[in-house]
Amino acid sequence: MKYALFYQYQLQHKAIRDRKSLILNKTDGSKIIPLVDGDDIQLENQIFVPIIANGDCYGSICVFDKEKENKFNSSDVKLVQMAAIFVSKQFEQ
Repeated sequence: MKYALFYQYQLQHKAIRDRKSLILNKTDGSKIIPLVDGDDIQLENQIFVPIIANGDCYGSICVFDKEKENKFNSSDVKLVQMAAIFVSKQFEQ
């Protein structure tokens, strides 16, 4: 489990550091995260969107999908970005 959490932390950190949305889609049928300590936490598709307010990055919104056959697309990313904008507005008040 520690490996999977570290992997997710690295991806989240990249989105925050770069201040850009990050989308990962598996195309070869394998899983992004392997079985860890017997827990099935395999994820097919992932979106990370930073929450930026007043020039500072407060974190990110992460969306994962274990079963989605169709990959996340730009519309999915825009939806998560809209949620991040809504959250960032709360920090700006």
